[in-house]
Amino acid sequence: QTVHAVLGTQVPQAPGAGYAYKLGRDDRVSVAYFGDGAASEGDSLTALNMASVYGAQTLFICRNNGYSISTGVEDQYGGDG
Repeated sequence: QTVHAVLGTQVPQAPGAGYAYKLGRDDRVSVAYFGDGAASEGDSLTALNMASVYGAQTLFICRNNGYSISTGVEDQYGGDG
């Protein structure tokens, strides 16, 4: 039996909304809040890249909640956690 969990699949919607706010000249931002496990998923990395390339009005909040699905934080990131 394997463990399967989907992480970070909702993160790409935030820069999409943030880009719409930019195009509409809205004075607001979109926010994506996710855990450290989701930060290693492709969807999250794609969202970060899209927000950067298109200047989307997006705030990303990544919380080290200690519940990463497979790899410990000490092996997953180059920073101090």
